[in-house]
Amino acid sequence: MSHTRIFIISIAIALFSGCASTFLPPERLASETAGVIGVPPSQITISDVRTEGTNTYYIARKKAGKKYACVINGGNALTLGLVNPPKVTEIK
Repeated sequence: MSHTRIFIISIAIALFSGCASTFLPPERLASETAGVIGVPPSQITISDVRTEGTNTYYIARKKAGKKYACVINGGNALTLGLVNPPKVTEIK
């Protein structure tokens, strides 16, 4: 295998392996979630973030105490950082 092929394969692996956290930092998750629930991003705390494929799952907490289970699609190398609005479900 030529050095060029090895280089190209290495770059492809680096681009497509676990890049969601790079594209979706907690600040971006808070901003996207805040838009859905109607509060400023500063009122949202993000925790328990995990990525499966193109979906990112996380917990959002409002400073007022409400807690939400969220999933956002996109935001990784395969979607070029683009996201759909998150699905937000209040946890009671």
